[in-house]
Amino acid sequence: MYKNPKVKTCKINSANLLINTSNSAVVGIDDNTYKEYLKILDDKIIDTELFDFLVENEFISDKNNFTKNHDVSNAYIHVTDRCNLKCNGCYSAGERNDKNELALDDIKKVISNLKSLNLKNIIISGGEPMIRNDLDLVLKNIREELNPENLVVITNGTINNDKLLENILKYIDVLAVSLDTYNSKCEPILRGEKIFDRIMEFIDKAKSFGINISILPTINHKNSDFIAEYTKLSKELNSEISFSLFTVKPNDNNKDFVLDKSDLEKIINYYHDHEMNVTDVPLNNSLEGKCNCKTGEELISVGTDGSLYPCHMLMEDEFKMGNLLEGDALDLLIRNTKNSYRITVDEINDCKNCEYKYLCGGGCRARAYLNTDSIEEKDPFCPMYYGFFENMFRQF
Repeated sequence: MYKNPKVKTCKINSANLLINTSNSAVVGIDDNTYKEYLKILDDKIIDTELFDFLVENEFISDKNNFTKNHDVSNAYIHVTDRCNLKCNGCYSAGERNDKNELALDDIKKVISNLKSLNLKNIIISGGEPMIRNDLDLVLKNIREELNPENLVVITNGTINNDKLLENILKYIDVLAVSLDTYNSKCEPILRGEKIFDRIMEFIDKAKSFGINISILPTINHKNSDFIAEYTKLSKELNSEISFSLFTVKPNDNNKDFVLDKSDLEKIINYYHDHEMNVTDVPLNNSLEGKCNCKTGEELISVGTDGSLYPCHMLMEDEFKMGNLLEGDALDLLIRNTKNSYRITVDEINDCKNCEYKYLCGGGCRARAYLNTDSIEEKDPFCPMYYGFFENMFRQF
């Protein structure tokens, strides 16, 4: 009998947990069932129902088929670094905004070299994607060549191009509109003034074409008290909503926006009282097993020059895996299997002895890197994760 090496066991509040970090399955069992589990690992199959369950959920197998694979299902594709705004904290700001973007034929070559992966969710980002007049042709090629289950475009909602909106409708599943304020009277936080009304006009126009809209506010120190207002706006717009958290390398220019411990507590309190989708954090309404943040394993990011990175927040030269103009994505991933960004929670400082480590997976390596210049340090948002799981198990 072969045990999946990515299965972890732990005990939280007297509950035995079997955690499959390869497929996220989490199972709570009593002491007697745990003893039966150990017997099964010794090839002493007494409880056939438990045995069948463990096989079905890939905790064990009668064949050693638990070899490492590359099941990348999520990708960010950056089609331009150009943008008409200069938002504080944007990961595409600075020198990258001056880079040349790929021509359509080169983007098609990049897309072709992604076909070896099992991409289900593709996010088109920038810069501002709608600054490209050929965005519809890029999306058409992605739909024809990769045919993902979900194709999302992130936009700042300030470029009014009715023809382009109409043309992209047939290719995308969601248009995610990032925004800063929640009404026209609210003072801008990360962006320039008088943008809110322009964004609302953009959303109305997109909805008139039948495009599905999701709004994407970024929570930071200056707006952490107003999460409910953003949620209210999404209901008024009859749109989905997904929050992102302000994530930057702290400096004098953005220090007033960086989330502190009190902000993280506000987010957790709201999280437990309401349904809330926050991107790039290991929190979910159901328990999921993980030993890392899956960067470079389930997620990749493609830069505007075709370079391949493990995630959209680790687009630095030291993490570059190659260029998709020159090689196939799967080949590049296999070549970079032993790269340092694949660190697990057992290797992260201050995480090794945490009882919740296989549920949060150590959080986000990019946040740790931005905050400490090392991916081996603790995610600065750890207090939020710990509070979330602590509350959850207290309720159990």
